[in-house]
Amino acid sequence: MDFKISDEPLQAYRAIKILKPTTDLSGNYTCVVSTFIEEDRQTRSMLVYSPGRNFDFVQEKKYVFLVTLICTMEDVYPKPEVVITAQGIPLKQSVSEMKMDSWGLYTVTVKTVVHDDDVTTPYQEYVCTLSIPSANYTISKTTVYYPGLMPTTYIAAYEIQKPQERQANGIVGLSRSLHQFLAVIIIIYM
Repeated sequence: MDFKISDEPLQAYRAIKILKPTTDLSGNYTCVVSTFIEEDRQTRSMLVYSPGRNFDFVQEKKYVFLVTLICTMEDVYPKPEVVITAQGIPLKQSVSEMKMDSWGLYTVTVKTVVHDDDVTTPYQEYVCTLSIPSANYTISKTTVYYPGLMPTTYIAAYEIQKPQERQANGIVGLSRSLHQFLAVIIIIYM
């Protein structure tokens, strides 16, 4: 035992140091202290949580009057709660998909479809909130939706890649000015 929490002899070894803890170490732990006179034991639970990675909240507009809001997070532990809200009110039409991998980590996807008629202001702010209540952990991302915009973002993004594909195959691509114009479309709509 090289780790000491204190230089006080009676308190030096009252803790343990866990290097690189993983979620599989979560559980109940019992500490037993014995003297010549008595013995005491206490059990407490320990949670090693994973806040996840690749937290993303995007809009996908394939149709003129509808937008799909997609909130995703990978490698979360323990099982999180995810909600999409508008003005602090959860969207009831949200659909959640949660998958657990062989390590016990969760990948979460929450989708909701919003019709332009449901947005009564020039724009609407949506918030995706992921929380792990047992770890007192919460994180959120916000996206702003402007109703009425045409579903051109993915078309422009696809078109800007085509010249590179053509050049790779030895075929001359789009002119430079059209290439720049498509890049401007992506910036405007994203």
